[in-house]
Amino acid sequence: MGKMIQKFQITLATKITILRILLTVPIVVLVSFNEFYVSFVLFIFASVTDFLDGYLARKMNEVTDLGKFVDQLADKILITSTFIAFMGLGFLGTWFVITVVVRDIIVNGVRMIAAEKGKVIAADKLGKIKTIFQVALVFLLFIHGLIGLQGSGMLTILVWMSFFLTVISGINYVIRNIHIFKGA
Repeated sequence: MGKMIQKFQITLATKITILRILLTVPIVVLVSFNEFYVSFVLFIFASVTDFLDGYLARKMNEVTDLGKFVDQLADKILITSTFIAFMGLGFLGTWFVITVVVRDIIVNGVRMIAAEKGKVIAADKLGKIKTIFQVALVFLLFIHGLIGLQGSGMLTILVWMSFFLTVISGINYVIRNIHIFKGA
């Protein structure tokens, strides 16, 4: 029983992760109204919480299964919702956002099946690299909203790099965890 309680304990790190999810709402609303400055500041703050929660969990020896699960979910909610808001403004193509959403649905489906079997799958290096590129893309989208980047090849390159990493990391995730489906 004690181990089960520890698995789902809401630690300080998990509370910070939940804050990141809650910050998504004002970020998306502000982006939708072209309020890039305040939304960018909030996005930076939310991004810092991603590093802070992991650091605190390790430093305080409070790494939990719930924390691992919610942390990955918070990243997806923040980034995907922000992508959708920028898509609504015409800054991103629908094809890109659909790719991100489909990949996340597949990966979360695998995670849920694993959770039903008592397993928590941590993010791998490729998934973390994908997240870094997606966050960099969001930063560039904010800069585009603030000062404009018309004709910027950098934005196009980052969209395509993020796209390919999204697809490749999703395929890698499924292949790496295919064993979960055996005996399902």
